[in-house]
Amino acid sequence: EEEIRAMMEPMAYWGPDGSGVWVDGPVGFGHLMLHTTPESLHEKLPLVNRRGDLVITADARIDNRDEVFDALGVPHPERAAMADSEVVLLAFERWREACADKLIGDYAIAIWDARRRELVLIRDAYGLKPLFYRRDGRVFSFSTSLKPWLRPMRPLNERRIAHFLLDLVPEGDETFFVGLSRQPPGTRMKVAESRVLLERYWTPENIAEESWRSLDDAIGRAEELFEEATRARLRSAFPIGVALSGGLDSG
Repeated sequence: EEEIRAMMEPMAYWGPDGSGVWVDGPVGFGHLMLHTTPESLHEKLPLVNRRGDLVITADARIDNRDEVFDALGVPHPERAAMADSEVVLLAFERWREACADKLIGDYAIAIWDARRRELVLIRDAYGLKPLFYRRDGRVFSFSTSLKPWLRPMRPLNERRIAHFLLDLVPEGDETFFVGLSRQPPGTRMKVAESRVLLERYWTPENIAEESWRSLDDAIGRAEELFEEATRARLRSAFPIGVALSGGLDSG
């Protein structure tokens, strides 16, 4: 527990709404809570499932909640107060790591399976939530920030810096620091005592092609998707604020 809390300390500003630690022998999770959506007001992480064999910590906003609820058969009265992390955990119980194919949203998810002695890390398709990890001998650690590993300062990865300065696509999972890796977007990772397996579950090629009878039909469909995506991201427990950069592309 002391090691988990030491990792959380540099990220304390992420947790104005509380924190939690779960430890079971050689495995531990920590979480810093920031309430954003109405459902997050009910969230307490790390969360253990009812059977006691799965534990989750996550930075997650699930946008297709109703679709997932329908597939899982969750009664309507239970839906409003169910936090997104609990939705993910129910989905994992049903589909295991294939749940990534069912979830739409921004998320970095960690689930410990006590029966299989296996850690599963899942990052959203576009990589909008960061997820980093470190392998140090027989110790595997992960975080949504690099800060837990930067005291004292780690050696810089000069090759990655060169790629950045030359505006080149980075190689693999490298970060700006030696020994610290970034899990790629659209991937799931399974970590056990004897292996670490990384699998890509989503690429742009997965998007199904659509055909329309006219340009107006295509424009109408694009407007529907845009409105749906915007509505999903405005699900907030607090008043909404919008910030745009000064660039012509985003403005």
